[in-house]
Amino acid sequence: FSYPISEISGARRVRNPLIAGWGIRFLPGIRILNVSGLDAVEIGFHSRKYRVRIGTADAAGLLRALEQVRAEA
Repeated sequence: FSYPISEISGARRVRNPLIAGWGIRFLPGIRILNVSGLDAVEIGFHSRKYRVRIGTADAAGLLRALEQVRAEA
């Protein structure tokens, strides 16, 4: 997946349900890319009807990096 930074409307730290599992999941209104654990960053977009969740062992670090890139854009 690839999304322009300008399309991001916001991001927040979330916790995926255990049933989401690992890997790529397509659920109503959400896309989950989970590589580690249950912690994730959920990204909303201006022009898309769905959100993307990226599961990671360092959700806080990913959120900080995303916020920094958005601030510099």
